Amino acid sequence: GPVSTAACLHFDLSTPLFAVQELVWRPDVISDIVQTDMRLEGGKLYSGESPGLGVELNEEAALAHPFQPGGWQMLRREDGSVSDW
Repeated sequence: GPVSTAACLHFDLSTPLFAVQELVWRPDVISDIVQTDMRLEGGKLYSGESPGLGVELNEEAALAHPFQPGGWQMLRREDGSVSDW
C-alpha cells in the first residue's frame, strides 16, 4: 500500500545504486484514504517535502474499503506436497 511504498521509497533514495521499485499506483482508489505529496511522473516516483514518510492516513475512509481476500495461489497442495505457481 501507500505507507509501505513511502517507506520503501525513503529506503531506495538512501541506497547507493538503487535501480527498481515495484508499486501499484491507484490514485483513483487511495486518494480519499491517503494524502501524500509523492508523485509518479514518466515512470519515476518522486518523494515530497512532507515530514516523516510524507503520508497521512484517513482511517475512517480506509474503513470504507475493507480487505477482501482474493484467490491467492498456494505453494502447497491439499496433501502438503510443494507445488509450482
